[in-house]
Amino acid sequence: MLRTKLLVLSLILAIVLLTVGTLISLQFKLPKAPVAVSENFVLQNVTIINPKVNILKNTDLHIKEGLIKAIGNDIQTTRYFKEFEESFVLPGLINMHAHNPARTPLRLTPLFGLLAVSHGVTTWRDVADPDGTSVSEVRFLIKENKWPVPNVFSCALVTTGHARWANSIIMTSVNEASKIATDIRIQGHSCIKSYENLPPEFIAALKDAATKEGLQVAGHVPAPLTYEQAALPDTQHFFGVPPVTQDSVVERNGNWEAVEPDRIDEVVKFVLDSGLINTPTLVTLLKIQEYGDYESAKLSKEYSLLPSFYIENVWHPYTGLPVYRYLNTEALSRAKNALKKKQNLLIKLSNAGATLNLGTDTQQPFVVPGVSYWHEIKLFSEAGIPIEDIWANATWRAGKQLTDANLGAIKVGAQADLLIFKENPTKSLSALQSLQAIVVRGKLYRKHDIERAIIAIQNHFNSWPLKPMAAFFAERKMQEIAKNFTH
Repeated sequence: MLRTKLLVLSLILAIVLLTVGTLISLQFKLPKAPVAVSENFVLQNVTIINPKVNILKNTDLHIKEGLIKAIGNDIQTTRYFKEFEESFVLPGLINMHAHNPARTPLRLTPLFGLLAVSHGVTTWRDVADPDGTSVSEVRFLIKENKWPVPNVFSCALVTTGHARWANSIIMTSVNEASKIATDIRIQGHSCIKSYENLPPEFIAALKDAATKEGLQVAGHVPAPLTYEQAALPDTQHFFGVPPVTQDSVVERNGNWEAVEPDRIDEVVKFVLDSGLINTPTLVTLLKIQEYGDYESAKLSKEYSLLPSFYIENVWHPYTGLPVYRYLNTEALSRAKNALKKKQNLLIKLSNAGATLNLGTDTQQPFVVPGVSYWHEIKLFSEAGIPIEDIWANATWRAGKQLTDANLGAIKVGAQADLLIFKENPTKSLSALQSLQAIVVRGKLYRKHDIERAIIAIQNHFNSWPLKPMAAFFAERKMQEIAKNFTH
């Protein structure tokens, strides 16, 4: 009799647990993904612009099986898009410094992808995967072929000594460089992120090994080194230009008080002599200013694009990401001044013909996927760089660094990652708002369909009881991933 009661109780408990588990899983289930309008089609009577390369007016663009199959007016097909006649077609934008969210039950990656694509970003380079789950999640979604997420290229973190991020490769000797580079290539990465603590001889060894494996090298100039001592092929944030007074990301990115015009000229000359690339991520200095009036920032429509736990937890000025806590007005004032000086360096590099990448360092405070890229475009423009040059930097010039397969260009045989505008965005930044549709890997999505999907996911995260549950998961994940991000 007792045994029977125990069996019944066990069965009831199993049913209750199963029911609770099912209810919880349903809470985390995302709304439907937007449906692509077509995979094989022709854009009829459009103007094709490869920035700074060529302009093809009043022509047709034939897309088939994810590729650009032909360009010309003699194409025969059963699917024309006459609604886009007289539109302007440009290559998709490339974000050269992005960070995707970690894999959690919240499933944030589809939302990040939608936000990026809705602003024309069809490719991103994930320069650091802190816990080893974010890049694999993007690759899974691309393979699943359900959500319109950007193409992804990735960097593997290499450091020495105490690692700030769990998913770091620890280098202890220059003799390890060759094996590290080989392993990184085998793992499917296209880039080494040379990170903090590495001495010059380690960086030099990594660069040599990367060249042999066909990998890029990008990264941070370590705190004790100057820009010239590190000589990174692609320096992030313009680190190493000012002298380091305090080993803090905030100070190194935002304290340029000691940088005089002569120092800027020295760096320009060194960049040109060495053939180096720079990804300045200016938007991080623009957005850190929001800490000056956090209560107003909380009301911004831009930050409501992401779940509320970002503004309320991750970016909170006192309990958020450890390195950004308790910033005072002096630090914010220095950051504002640093932005102006970086823009001065930027225009001098551009005028001298240096290669410059657009990147956003997404997930830094108040840096939202997609819209932050448009902010970066505006900051490049405010520095004095012509709009068409910015577009060239944001498309084929970046694409050449990632692959030799015509990424970022509209050419026959290239993958179809395209943007369709009503107005010409190489003539005016206001034309960015005329984006009508985005083609990702050959699939066409109307912008308003993507925006509806974004709203559905926002409502999903704001629903009860998911909203408090999401805040709980976000808080725990932040503590786990960023516990060492204190300086």
